[in-house]
Amino acid sequence: MNRDVEFVLREALDELPVGPPPVELAALSLARGRRIRRNRWLSAGVAVVAAVAVTVVPYQIIEGLKVPHPAETPADSPKASEPAPTPTPTPTARPNLIPATSAHVLGEWRIAGWRSGDWEVPSIVYSAADNAYRPVPYMSARRSPTGTRILVERNSPGAQSGILDPAKTGKDAVTWLDNVRFDHAEWSPDGSRILSTIDGDGSVLGFTITDPESARTRNIRVVEQACGRFCAFTWHPDGRRVVLTTTDESGTLTGLNVYPAPVGAEGVTVAPETLPVRGFVGAYTAWSPDGRFVVADTTATGDPQVFEAATGRVVFTVPGRSSLTTYWTGPGGILTWAEGADGRGHFTGYGIDGRPGGSTLVPEPFGTLYPVTLERLR
Repeated sequence: MNRDVEFVLREALDELPVGPPPVELAALSLARGRRIRRNRWLSAGVAVVAAVAVTVVPYQIIEGLKVPHPAETPADSPKASEPAPTPTPTPTARPNLIPATSAHVLGEWRIAGWRSGDWEVPSIVYSAADNAYRPVPYMSARRSPTGTRILVERNSPGAQSGILDPAKTGKDAVTWLDNVRFDHAEWSPDGSRILSTIDGDGSVLGFTITDPESARTRNIRVVEQACGRFCAFTWHPDGRRVVLTTTDESGTLTGLNVYPAPVGAEGVTVAPETLPVRGFVGAYTAWSPDGRFVVADTTATGDPQVFEAATGRVVFTVPGRSSLTTYWTGPGGILTWAEGADGRGHFTGYGIDGRPGGSTLVPEPFGTLYPVTLERLR
């Protein structure tokens, strides 16, 4: 997207009214969001992130961020008789920021952003430098958990993934990569590396580690492994290993394969350690900080449970359908996302012994968005 289009997007959002959207449009947005969220993880045997339908943004945000289409001028319009317009100075583009006020969850967590699922709708990420949220004019934007660089995707002139550096401008702002896709990618816990998956047909063949500083990639091979519903590697919380949920040929869960992520290696084949956890793990945030416990879905539609990783013992069954937005508040507590009857997202805390630990609505304007990611306040 060029800078002129980005300026138009920013100006459009600046001019949005502050009042609430019409009730019927808001209701339509909520209903559509609920349908998308219900169907988002139901497609067994395909990569979940690639199956996500277009996510619905609250009315004011989506209308302000969509790329405007200029009105067509009739071919026979008389232009010679029109008076020449008076030149006006080009205004200086202003950063289009969304205030970060009240964007905290249960006191110690902040909304990190939202990954758009629509090519025409930018994502939203938190900018620490501005202490505000900034629209990013790309789909599926994900900022480093410890820095400022952002993973982005585009579909024109062709499907590509890239690394956006907000400190740069113009064409130099994004480094586009031709040999790796970030649709299944995940930042390492320390923000120093990017993990992505090399797909097979209902299986995986390996993973790629990308250095965000140099954009250099390294491919690591594994013995081809069936993976059923969620064919994507995720980081182990120690940042030195990667994890894959595995199945047999019939799709029955068999456990978690944990592979080393060798530094500096290229093209090597690594062997896994297998953990007896029969569940789908969607992100490194599902692991306790010490790696002792992990939250995983036990069916294709959810039914999350807390497992002791070494033994596979079920410690606690988590209320709700999906555990793929789980965050650990410490060694003995978790924070999970669920949709309430009002269509708003709720984060609820639990101890691993099942004790409730408090609940809060996801603050506006993120209340009806999914997925909304969190980061711990520093």
